[in-house]
Formats: sequence, structure tokens, C-alpha cells
Amino acid sequence: MIKEKIWIKAARNDSWIEQKRRCKYCYTPLLKSEVTADHVKPKSKGGVNRRENIVASCRHCNRIKDSMSEAKFLKLIKQKPNSEIPWPIQLIWMRRKIFIQTDRSCKKILNMVGME
Repeated sequence: MIKEKIWIKAARNDSWIEQKRRCKYCYTPLLKSEVTADHVKPKSKGGVNRRENIVASCRHCNRIKDSMSEAKFLKLIKQKPNSEIPWPIQLIWMRRKIFIQTDRSCKKILNMVGME
């Protein structure tokens, strides 16, 4: 059990670095202490503790995703919110939108000044 926890922590940290230190779902920048390991295919639905099944996510996304598949969760958070969408999903959608736009703007600025 201890070996498994160490392995999951290592997989989580690898994912965090591969994801440019951001949440897989909402793109929020994460400190190492804020990262959680999320199972792409939830363990409750047969998911395993393998590197390809673990991504780095913020606590909020991990908690809201719960036992949803990655595909179902991404579909939910990518659709434009309406009154029928629960507010926690709407918050994730807003954070995701803000960080995507911020990244695009930063890239444009870097291109304009010749730094990219």
C-alpha cells in the first residue's frame, strides 16, 4: 500500500510537469502542494493506478469530477453554462475560459515583442 501511494504521487508529479503545472481540466496554475491525482477512468469504474490513467488536477475539479469519466466531465465543463448547469460546473467553465484566454493573450504579446 505504501509503495502504491508513492507511485501515485510520482505519477501525479509527472503529470503536473507535463501539463505545464496546470490542472488538466480548468487549466488553473497549481503549486506542487495543490496538485491532486485524478484517475481518468475512475477506480470505482474499473480504473487502475497506472501512469496513463493518472492526471494532475486541482482539488475543486477532482472533487466535482468524482466518479465521472474524463470524457463526460470535459463535455460538461466545455459547454456554455446555462441555468440548468450546476454552479460548481459553471465556476470550472469560467476558470477554464479565463486561463485559456490569458494564455492566448500572453502568447500574442510574446510574439509581438519577438520573444516566442
